[in-house]
Amino acid sequence: MIQYKHLSVAMFEGYAGTSASGFRAEVAAEEALARLADVVERYEDFKAGVRSSAPGGARTDNEFARVQEELQDFPGRVVDERRVHAMLKTSARTLHIGTLNDCYYQPETALCRVAGGDDGPMLNNCRPDRCTNSTITARHRPGWESARGGTERALAFVGLSDLQRTALREHLSDIDKALEGVEHANE
Repeated sequence: MIQYKHLSVAMFEGYAGTSASGFRAEVAAEEALARLADVVERYEDFKAGVRSSAPGGARTDNEFARVQEELQDFPGRVVDERRVHAMLKTSARTLHIGTLNDCYYQPETALCRVAGGDDGPMLNNCRPDRCTNSTITARHRPGWESARGGTERALAFVGLSDLQRTALREHLSDIDKALEGVEHANE
């Protein structure tokens, strides 16, 4: 599922980058606002008790706890929305929303990167269940359940080699671990 993100790259970094109209800058500004809105939504979920799983989950939850403590953003207290946005803006800069996870991209710890260059996350190589930039929450559950169903359907094919079956079973095990992580994070 993650691999189809390349369409937005082709549309907005390819075609939009060739015009002097300012369209590319407008798209970038809108994307930044959308990322900030997603981070604010994740922060509100955190305040409501939703926790992240995957290797990067603790880092994200710790950042949200720091913001909450600094703002004294606890029940019964009104906090200025602009201050919340200002505190979360840094996190939003590196956020990449996905179907299976959210990635707070840091090139030095990204499993999707290969040696050399840094053009952002390589979504085709993403390992959301293993990367320390990855966070998985309950809102990603439908994507993981869909991946589980697709893998189970693939295992039902007649004529798969033993190697293919082994790879699919390992993938199914990874999916189950990711789903278990979501369950344990919110107990």
